[in-house]
Amino acid sequence: MRMVARQDGAMAASITTLTHSLPLLGRGWRPVALAWLLATAGMPNPSYAQAPVQIPAPAQAAPSALPDMTAIAARFAPSVVNISVRGVRKVSTTGAKASGDGETPSDSQEDLALREFLRQFQQRYGGLPPQLSLPVRGEGSGFIVRSDGVILTNAHVVSDAEEVVVKLMDRREFTSKVLGTDKPTDIAVLKIEAQGLPAVPTAAPQQSRVGEWVLAIGSPFGFESTVTAR
Repeated sequence: MRMVARQDGAMAASITTLTHSLPLLGRGWRPVALAWLLATAGMPNPSYAQAPVQIPAPAQAAPSALPDMTAIAARFAPSVVNISVRGVRKVSTTGAKASGDGETPSDSQEDLALREFLRQFQQRYGGLPPQLSLPVRGEGSGFIVRSDGVILTNAHVVSDAEEVVVKLMDRREFTSKVLGTDKPTDIAVLKIEAQGLPAVPTAAPQQSRVGEWVLAIGSPFGFESTVTAR
């Protein structure tokens, strides 16, 4: 009897040795041995099991180095300006919207709460004129985007302002002109009469990715410069 098994060389040798031993067994044991041989011919031999395949672990990306925040702050802090405003806000005491010099009235939570308070005061106590002129003073931050004095800031900073004063890092002060505002995006463009100012280069927002480091440099509450990194 001769068998062909698709095993390794050691398994083939074992099958051949057992086949040659069948004639030495008694007749009663030959069918049993033959059946065992046929049943186990395709089974792997534990003594000669193949080594498990090693699956390489996915390569991990090297952690990116943190940006040098001190160098970034030193480079761009001179482009940050402090903005102080002075003006008059006209507020209705009857609950109607009121504004000054044709400006679109604000619907901020602060203005809505103030109008509602004055309306209720007028209904209960009376004695108030239909419209009040309230002084406006405030401060904010901005940054230079062009060396000839073009500055970006928030629209709410210069809202209702009659005078806008820009203070540079070198302590020079300029009276600014408001070129335009966009309240939906809360952006305002200012212009001061100066040349050779340190401007911040702008980049396309498409180049930014979620999870990147962000460095915020500002001049709030009269501080010269604050830096926050996240």
